Amino acid sequence: GLHKLHADLLLEKNLRYAAAKAYAEAADLFMQAGRILPAVSSKISQWQIIPSSDEENQHFLARIKNGGIPSSPIKEFFSRLTDEELMAVFSKLEQTHYPAGATIKAPNEEEKELFLVVFGTLRESTSEPHQEPDTSGKEPIVLLKGEDCFGDIYPFADSKISRSYIEAMSPVELIKLPKDSLRRLCRRHKNIEMGLVDLCKVRAESGAEELSNMIRECGRYENLIEVSLE
Repeated sequence: GLHKLHADLLLEKNLRYAAAKAYAEAADLFMQAGRILPAVSSKISQWQIIPSSDEENQHFLARIKNGGIPSSPIKEFFSRLTDEELMAVFSKLEQTHYPAGATIKAPNEEEKELFLVVFGTLRESTSEPHQEPDTSGKEPIVLLKGEDCFGDIYPFADSKISRSYIEAMSPVELIKLPKDSLRRLCRRHKNIEMGLVDLCKVRAESGAEELSNMIRECGRYENLIEVSLE
């Protein structure tokens, strides 16, 4: 984490080559620690300054898939993709930062992005930001931390509206994938769409589904998946 912070400071001072080296070292250390999203975020920051060689990229992608990283929904999503598909996804990732207390989403906003949590803690609840939660135990609260995801963007044909507040409880770094970018990726790479279905399923089973159900009555839909039969 300190290497990544140092790299951010170097970049602010326009010391780009030194920043790229620090981002590369941070990515390597995060990967060794089994922290996949901070490693990916650091590597993307490095690539934005100095592109890596094909050999370096292949080594990094191989570590994501086979590097002994603990199992997680994000790890499973990345591991099922080919190198080409992974690089296509990484090219569309957008890094964002929010201070503590910031509202990332509020009710009645259209769901337009899938967010991946790199650092920090967020709270999803029905309470307005900066308002004390209901202590009676009736109000559901979901805490989102590193490698969690949020954003109800699938199926793409549906226009969905946020039903809860998501507030940063600490300074947070998020990676977001815009819905339109994901839609175009999935048209070219069906494997990405299959992984996205599983990722959204984990989100629904994590407690966010219970929160959503307590806010509104909602129907269920079936995910249509293309198959071939012999």
